[in-house]
Amino acid sequence: MIEVSVNRVGTSINTKQAVVILSKKNNQEIFPIGIGLNEALAIFISLNNRQIPRPLTHDLLSKVLNKYKIKLKKVEITEMDDNNIFYAEAILKHENGVTRMDCRPSDGIALALREKAPIHVSQEIADEHFVNMEPSELIEPLEVRRV
Repeated sequence: MIEVSVNRVGTSINTKQAVVILSKKNNQEIFPIGIGLNEALAIFISLNNRQIPRPLTHDLLSKVLNKYKIKLKKVEITEMDDNNIFYAEAILKHENGVTRMDCRPSDGIALALREKAPIHVSQEIADEHFVNMEPSELIEPLEVRRV
């Protein structure tokens, strides 16, 4: 597994789909993942330390984890299927041990940002999907009028 960080979130220059850009630590290579607009907004809010009047789904889940003393240890983006859909797991530590929970990468990323947990990508995905280019060549900034 390779640790990554969230570089930015925006919309694809070509398709206008929401995209999150992950970067390898100490490296220029990036990994773009197409995501839903709601998840893009949740990631944007965390990345930019924005406060909102009402909690989003990821905020609620973060509060539940903290209330019941469950720690998000990390999020792992583990595989991609034949339809180009990525899969991830949230690794949770609790009083009975460790549990791996299936999640969408975008939800895992949004939660990891809130919980300050690391994000990892499998070596296989890194080898196949990281590219050496500037994020601005792929995406435009996410336009958020009020948050």
